[in-house]
Amino acid sequence: MPRPAVPPGESEPPADWFQHERGPSPLPPGGTFADAAHTPVHGYGMPPARDVPAAPDWYRGATPPPPGPLSPAPPGPSFERTLLFIVVAVVFVAALGTLFALRPWEDDKKTPTAQGSDSAGPSTPTPSDAGSGGQSGLPPATPPAQGSVVTTPPPTTAAPDARAQAAALDSLLSRSGSSRQSVIDAVNNVGSCSALSASRSALLDAAAQRDQLVTRLDTMRFDGVPELQSAAPTLRTAWTASARADRAFAAWAQSAADSGCPGTRSLYDDGATISAEASGAKKSFVDTWNTVASHYGLTSRSELDL
Repeated sequence: MPRPAVPPGESEPPADWFQHERGPSPLPPGGTFADAAHTPVHGYGMPPARDVPAAPDWYRGATPPPPGPLSPAPPGPSFERTLLFIVVAVVFVAALGTLFALRPWEDDKKTPTAQGSDSAGPSTPTPSDAGSGGQSGLPPATPPAQGSVVTTPPPTTAAPDARAQAAALDSLLSRSGSSRQSVIDAVNNVGSCSALSASRSALLDAAAQRDQLVTRLDTMRFDGVPELQSAAPTLRTAWTASARADRAFAAWAQSAADSGCPGTRSLYDDGATISAEASGAKKSFVDTWNTVASHYGLTSRSELDL
């Protein structure tokens, strides 16, 4: 501990002042501090304290000295500047991401433009448009909303004329009976072994006529008359069978001309069998036809008329 200050007018304290203040030394005569560790200490007798340097003035509140070359530099404004840059960068990236998520430029692509015009601005109505609008009394047409899809309604189809379809078939049926008598006469001539060549030609002409009727029937529509639409395939079968029967009878006439009468019997039998099939189909068709004909005021028929 430091020596006490000497008041004015007094002499300095002796060199062993601390012994008088704190008591006798705990060291035994001629002993060491190690021996004193086992010696009881009475009073305040202690070995003199080591000289401890006094605390500097700045520690007691004075201004600290400037930092030396090895002292760490105090934090400056660089940290705040770096933090500010980081905040600005984060805000910029967030704004850029929001812009790409909204994509406002996509709406510009969907804006409809007037046909033949270079700009998307509003068009100026012409005097003719204004005049027509004033005469009709209707408000001007509203342009479609931006981004909407304008659809054009499909064209309306007129309802089919049912009676016109039935009348067209009636006209075709009237042509089918024109060859019936010529076929009957040709078969009778071959059976009596007379006019074989002419009979053969008449039968082939009748078969070609049946083919033409079938071709014409395939081009007709009966969607306005459901009954005829269902019966048309039966009529086609009847006319196709009649054409086959006529060709079978023509082949029979040729065999009679080649080998003599009465000709090849099997060819005649084929013609008769196919002709019976055609007659059955014709009878089934005329049952439906006569119902339709009575409804629309057309001609009724029998299977012999076909």
